[in-house]
Amino acid sequence: MYIHIGEDIIINSEDILYICDIDRNTISKRSKKFLLDNEDEGKIFYVSFEELPRTMIVTCDSEGDEMIYVSPLSLQLLLKRINENSIIGDSKCTYLKLF
Repeated sequence: MYIHIGEDIIINSEDILYICDIDRNTISKRSKKFLLDNEDEGKIFYVSFEELPRTMIVTCDSEGDEMIYVSPLSLQLLLKRINENSIIGDSKCTYLKLF
């Protein structure tokens, strides 16, 4: 399934490895280093420059390419969209790693 993460950006929800609230997870030195390293490698995509960033989404596609999307949408809204679109059998599935 695909999920809209803001502006005109849609990603494959199966590629999501990690999703987090930026305010709560960019405080640690490890998180800052992770973001700086990936920014230097050009792996960060800012969904919007007009709105405040609220959520960081780390993806890995079928070729093994990682990408970090910084979205203005809230973590709660993105999780709701993912869970509404992620159906296995008859039950909804929450499969994201939240930290």
